[in-house]
Amino acid sequence: MPLLLWIERAKGMVLNPHRTWEDILEEDDSIGNFFVETILPMAALPAAAHLLGFWYHGFFDTVFKALLWFILAVAGVWLVGKTVHALALYFNSSPNEIRAFQLAAYSFLPFFLSGVCYILPFLSFIVFLSGLYGIYLLFVGLPVLLNMSGEKSTVLGLIAGAAMLAVIVLVGELTGGVLWPSKP
Repeated sequence: MPLLLWIERAKGMVLNPHRTWEDILEEDDSIGNFFVETILPMAALPAAAHLLGFWYHGFFDTVFKALLWFILAVAGVWLVGKTVHALALYFNSSPNEIRAFQLAAYSFLPFFLSGVCYILPFLSFIVFLSGLYGIYLLFVGLPVLLNMSGEKSTVLGLIAGAAMLAVIVLVGELTGGVLWPSKP
């Protein structure tokens, strides 16, 4: 995804998420291409910031935790995307695997973008709070991308939101703290 489109997408998710989800609905992409062009660069940003912000832990520890952040974040998007797709099948929605992954990835967008706060580790709590906003984005995007509404959408949103929260906490705690940075 070109950088300017990425910036516009991020701005849209903050200022007008309903319209942005409708724009995403119009995109046609393959899962492999979406992972390479969108998810991997999104996950690399906070990993690089983590590398810069936690250098005082020592070179090998910092590199290991930055790589772990990247791997867990990408795996988390995959897990939430697969969860959404499986539940959409269960709830007789019109499931589309790429839509499930788009929903997961763009719901994680605030979490990934706020990862630049890792450059100043005492701002790590902002990454967690942004992840919570991402769960809100998931609820907003669910009816648009998967054409679900009502009780089924709420149940799927709660399960997928819980999976997102688990990923956010797991990634943060294993790589340096969700609400506060770890001590050297």
